[in-house]
Amino acid sequence: MASEQTEKVVYSQTIEGLFVRSLGNKLTPSCRDELKTIGLDLSQPLKSPYPAELWGASLHVARKHLFPGSASNDGMGKLGHLFIDGFLETLTGKVIISVARLTGPMRSVNQLSRRLSAGNNYMKAETRSLTETSLHVWLNNTNPSGPW
Repeated sequence: MASEQTEKVVYSQTIEGLFVRSLGNKLTPSCRDELKTIGLDLSQPLKSPYPAELWGASLHVARKHLFPGSASNDGMGKLGHLFIDGFLETLTGKVIISVARLTGPMRSVNQLSRRLSAGNNYMKAETRSLTETSLHVWLNNTNPSGPW
């Protein structure tokens, strides 16, 4: 029996976290136009889900416009930091932070795979306890935009 392939998608809170909350007024009209050309129209209400390929292409457009002098990996790293800041401002992000405060850091990291599923359907994490206060964390590398 052939296995069914699930399309990789990101959810609207992922787009909201980076492109609305974090980058919002930092996006130039030309950047917004290029994003619209590839299929991400930020002048319209967000929809869900978005194809992961669109997410990856959108990251590259944003990196090119916001960090033109940075090497690709450096610019993507900067976007990654901005994404975390913006995602934590979304309703989903606020819930995740509230739960993390209640459960503590070790339990929160142990539930990382579940937390990642709030943003997309393809990232996975595994954790392994090393000591009482440290963990080994593994993340799959399936991001369509490459490293970030």
